[in-house]
Amino acid sequence: AIRLETNRSCNLCCRYCYAESGQSLPDELPYETLESVVEQAAALGARSVVVIGGGEPTIHPQFRELIARIHGLGMVPTIFTNLLTMDRGLAAFLRRNGAAVIGKLDSLRPEIQDFLVGRRGTFGRIQRGLKNLMAEGFSEPEDPLRLRLGVSFVSCRLNLPEIVQIWHFCRQHRIFPNMEVLTPTGRARDGMARYCLERDEIREYKLK
Repeated sequence: AIRLETNRSCNLCCRYCYAESGQSLPDELPYETLESVVEQAAALGARSVVVIGGGEPTIHPQFRELIARIHGLGMVPTIFTNLLTMDRGLAAFLRRNGAAVIGKLDSLRPEIQDFLVGRRGTFGRIQRGLKNLMAEGFSEPEDPLRLRLGVSFVSCRLNLPEIVQIWHFCRQHRIFPNMEVLTPTGRARDGMARYCLERDEIREYKLK
C-alpha cells in the first residue's frame, strides 16, 4: 500500500488535528505528480492507495479523477473522510470504483462530536454520510472478511465512556472500527492535552 496526503484544505477544524489542516498550502503537489506516484505504486505491485488528504480529500478539485485512476490501475482506493460531502452521488461513485471508505465517528453524542471537530451540526452530517454509504451497499460486503466501510475515532477522556458503544455500533452495522488515540501534537497542543489518556487507560480499553 501507499499513502497519499493530497491537500491540506479542510471543511472542518478538528481540535485534535495533527496537520492543523484548514487552508491549502502554496506548494501542494499538482495532480500530475499525484497521478505519477499512483502509477509508480501500481508498477511496484501496490494493491491499495490510502487517500487520507492531510485535510479532507473529497474536496480536492480532482478527487474523483484520482480515485478513478487508482481503480483503473487495479488497486483499491481507501479513502479517509470526515463524511461531510458524502451524498448519495459520491457514495455511488466510490462504490463503482471499488473504494473502501473510513469515515469519522468520534462520538455517538452530538455535543461531543461537534466539540471535537470545532463545528456545530457536524454530528448530523456525519450520520447522513454514513447512511448514504450504507444505502449504496458499503455495509454489505460480498466477502464478510473484507469490509468496505469503517469509522475512525480519536479516543480521549471525552469519549472514553463510549468506546464500547461505538464498537457495538460498528459490529451491528458491519463497519470496521479504527481506534486512534489523542496525542498532543498539531492543533491538539492547545487546550486538548488535558483530555489525553494515560497509558494504563489506553491499555485497559484496548484489551477490553
